[in-house]
Amino acid sequence: MTIIALLTTIPNSPIVHRIDEANIVDTCYFAVNYKDVMISSGRLKCDSQFIGIEYSGITKTGKRVMGLLFGGFKFQVKSDPMFTWTIPDSWTLKEAATVPVTYITKCIDDGVVKPLPLKIFELEEMESAFRYLASGKNEGKVVVNMRKDGSSKPISVPAIPQIFFYPEKVYIIVGGLGGMGLELAHWLFSRGARIIILNGRRNIWSKYQKLSMNIWESLKYKAIIDLSDTTTMAGAENLLLEAQNYGPVGGIFNVALVLRDAPVYQQTTQMFEDVCRPKISSSMMQIKVKVIFLGIFNVALVLRDAPVYQQTTQMFEDVCRPKISSSKNMDVLTRKMCPQLDHFVMFSSVVASRGVMGQTNYGYANSALERLCERRKRDKLPGLAIEWGPVADVGVLVTEKFNTKSFGNLLHQKPESCWKALEQFMILGAATCMSCVYKNNQEEAKKEKTPIDIVANILGIANIDTVDKHKPFNNFGVDSLMASEIKQILYQEFNKVIEVEDVRKLNFEKLSEFLDSEKK
Repeated sequence: MTIIALLTTIPNSPIVHRIDEANIVDTCYFAVNYKDVMISSGRLKCDSQFIGIEYSGITKTGKRVMGLLFGGFKFQVKSDPMFTWTIPDSWTLKEAATVPVTYITKCIDDGVVKPLPLKIFELEEMESAFRYLASGKNEGKVVVNMRKDGSSKPISVPAIPQIFFYPEKVYIIVGGLGGMGLELAHWLFSRGARIIILNGRRNIWSKYQKLSMNIWESLKYKAIIDLSDTTTMAGAENLLLEAQNYGPVGGIFNVALVLRDAPVYQQTTQMFEDVCRPKISSSMMQIKVKVIFLGIFNVALVLRDAPVYQQTTQMFEDVCRPKISSSKNMDVLTRKMCPQLDHFVMFSSVVASRGVMGQTNYGYANSALERLCERRKRDKLPGLAIEWGPVADVGVLVTEKFNTKSFGNLLHQKPESCWKALEQFMILGAATCMSCVYKNNQEEAKKEKTPIDIVANILGIANIDTVDKHKPFNNFGVDSLMASEIKQILYQEFNKVIEVEDVRKLNFEKLSEFLDSEKK
């Protein structure tokens, strides 16, 4: 497949500049030249020159003109008076589009110049136009019809709305030095943001963080590191005051992460508070600072996984602090200080609706975020909670501790896909949305239904042939959470009953014998 098949429109800058309408032309036709084909097929470097040189159209005053302009493949262009000519009455708009390049040095007024033979393609046939010219079968000019009947009236075209951020405003990412926070910063910069404050609990510690900072500095983007504790009122106020030194605050993104893993029966009040506070409390911050907000984004994450009977108060508090506490504070703050708030975005998890063993507190904290956003929607205020599935390449799930965690029939979603989904959800206007990737490969699904393969995945064994099948599972570091998960999967998927206390004593050889005996 060539690049020609991927032709698409280029999003324009969200910033509108004042221009002289006398030179504005509504293009009706643009001629496809060999240089356009070379650029679109990757044989010439694009640089700042866009497709289209020759065009014809109608000015705002109704005058028919033709001209030369780099980037003429647009519905509206700012013409260059030095390279714009009035179209003779005897020429049509489509004929005029064939003239400028070929006869730029000729005199048009004496009538010697005649339009070239041409072949017309409609706008939706753009790919065919380029392929036709590339084939070398054309005689004369290849012309694309940009408007029906040469009308200068506004036209409707298929378009995908996009989110852009203001370069003069400051965007705050709480937990911005983590994997998800850094990728979010890259996305914000790519969409127009130029000043971002990365808030965290410690300074730069990885090579990728240093690399990202160096890249942004080379592009003259401002990325400021702030170590304020946003789970407290004073820390959150310090963060906002610091942001105001660079400009008005345009958005807050919370991607903070704390781990409090334990079975539910080991969860404590403190573990619940640790998880809920960063999510809910800081969203209710009643900071008396006059700030301009365009959007609030809470993507905080704290995990304290454990079976229900191991959950403690402390484990619940650990998980709830970065989610519930933060979001409730932001909710109160924006209601009082930001009546024109555009976005209030909370990052939730599929754990809230689907459930994951050992994450009762995390599901509770995320459910609270969703109820908060639903309440804001009922109050005619912006509010969006997104339930994410497992995310690939970045975040806590790529660490050794979590990379073997089972998520049923869900695949890991690439960060680039997450940002596309985030943009669509922000445009939709719903209160709660879900983004996850389901497995659709039947052969892979069939293979994973083998009990031995499932158990090996839980234990973190990539290739079962490399281990001693006679070693008990206890030698592979099985904990109570893994044992419970193995028991549940064997029972739910294959109706195999094994007590939790017996799981540690099992090995792959005994498991194979047990399953074989059940089949007979």
